[in-house]
Amino acid sequence: MKDFSIEDIKNNVSTKPLRSLGSNIVTHRLQKVKDGYAYKPTFLLVSAYLLMFLIGLVLVGYAIFKMVTTNSFSILEESYIMTGIGILFFIIGIYIVYSLFIPIKFDTSINRFYRSFNTNHKKKSAHFKDIVALQILGELVPNGESNENEYKSYEVNLVLQDGSRINLIDYTNLDSITKDTNTLSTFLNVPIWKV
Repeated sequence: MKDFSIEDIKNNVSTKPLRSLGSNIVTHRLQKVKDGYAYKPTFLLVSAYLLMFLIGLVLVGYAIFKMVTTNSFSILEESYIMTGIGILFFIIGIYIVYSLFIPIKFDTSINRFYRSFNTNHKKKSAHFKDIVALQILGELVPNGESNENEYKSYEVNLVLQDGSRINLIDYTNLDSITKDTNTLSTFLNVPIWKV
C-alpha cells in the first residue's frame, strides 16, 4: 500500500455524501464512556420507534383476539387487514430498534472505531492510527415531492490513510455536529475537514 501525505489525501478524498438523504433530526448523541466515546440513540427517537413496535403488537394481538373470539376467519374481514398492518409495524419497529442499537464507538480498549456489532468489520471499522481526519459534508435533502421543503443535513465521515471513508453520523444540527467533531478531533488528534 502506498503512503500518501495528508495533503494528498485531502485533495483526493471524495466530497460526495456516503449516505444520501441525511436525517432531519438528532438521532444520536456523543457520550464519554468508560473506554472512549460512543454515539447513543436519543430517548425521543427510541421512544418513537418503540411506540411503532408496540402499535404493531397491539394491532396484531387485537386482530387475533377478534378472530378467535368470533370464530370468524373470513379473508375479507378487517381483522386480516389489521393483522397485516400490525405485522408490518411490528417488523419495521423491530428492524429500526435493532439498527438504533448497533454500536458506534471509539473504543480505547482495542484502539478501534467500529459501527457494527463486529469490531473488525472491514467496511465499518478502523484502527485509530488509520484515521487521518474527520470530514464534515453538508447536503440539501428534499423533503417531499417539491424542492421548496428542502432541509440541510450534515454528514461526518472518518477519512482513512488510504483515502477511503467510513460514515460516522449525520443530522441537521450543525452546532451538535461541530461540538461532537471538535471533541473527536481532540480525542483522535486529527484535523477536521469541512466541505
